[in-house]
Amino acid sequence: MGLDSSDYIFCPEGINRETFRFRRIESPPICLLGLRKLISNRHLHESTVGIEFLKPLDRFLDLSRSRRNCPALPDELWLEVGIRRCLKLFQSGRDFLQDLADRHDTDILRTTFSESLKSRRRLALLSEILAQVQVHMRLTQPDPFAAFKCLADFALYAGDGHFISAASHDKAKPRKSPINEKTPGRIAAFTATKYATGHLYTLCLRSHCMTHLTVGDQVERDKEHDMRALKRQDVLTLRQGAARGCKVLYIWDRAGTAIREWFKWKERGIYFLSRHLQRRIPTPRRGAAARLPRYLARETTQARRLGRRKPPRR
Repeated sequence: MGLDSSDYIFCPEGINRETFRFRRIESPPICLLGLRKLISNRHLHESTVGIEFLKPLDRFLDLSRSRRNCPALPDELWLEVGIRRCLKLFQSGRDFLQDLADRHDTDILRTTFSESLKSRRRLALLSEILAQVQVHMRLTQPDPFAAFKCLADFALYAGDGHFISAASHDKAKPRKSPINEKTPGRIAAFTATKYATGHLYTLCLRSHCMTHLTVGDQVERDKEHDMRALKRQDVLTLRQGAARGCKVLYIWDRAGTAIREWFKWKERGIYFLSRHLQRRIPTPRRGAAARLPRYLARETTQARRLGRRKPPRR
């Protein structure tokens, strides 16, 4: 298969272009160097599915103010690389970059990729694109709760915590649990460990747009509880850009139960719906659902309890 002359930046005389092997090095083109057009393209994909999948991302990127010209790693390529990193399972970041080089003929330096993840400018770029995606999905996606008029004034979110395994370069922390003295030879292996990193995610139930709320505290806690992480958020973060007069309702699991905090957030238009903790309210016997308390009291605050009865058997 013949190659076009524009496929190469530099090719020395006396070498046949048809048999010239494609090589990639990290240094400038001062020796034998062949770079295909795929490196300079906006994206890695060449299929119609890939083009249609990332077409909204291209449109939102063109409207972003934080976009810059970065020859080493363009914003278009950086965004697509991040999506591919999430869609496929890799053992490490090095494994991911090696897969890009083998399958897509795209060499990205490890240092360049690592430093790009620390860039505040790229973080602002992601925030702008996320805001545009949220508005677009609210206008285009069907609302499954539109038929419920009682929820017309609420922004509905489902939230939960998710722990991601520690990276290979993360520092180990000392264990707080006691060490077994019967195995002194294994004491050194159990004195420190790497804890998973906690993240809080929310899903808009009207547009099905997912957002990253916060990351868990890795300094004061080994594995931060969901409610402790929620208490660290301010009101503007919990409202997630809701308009004035619009109420925000979070549906959380038992980890989001805190009646005192619920009462404080209620004054700011933020409501929580969760299941009660079994250790605080005993499970009633069969047929005693009517005797359950209607309100759950804790010190000077109380929360309303909603009961559910099973339909009779036929």
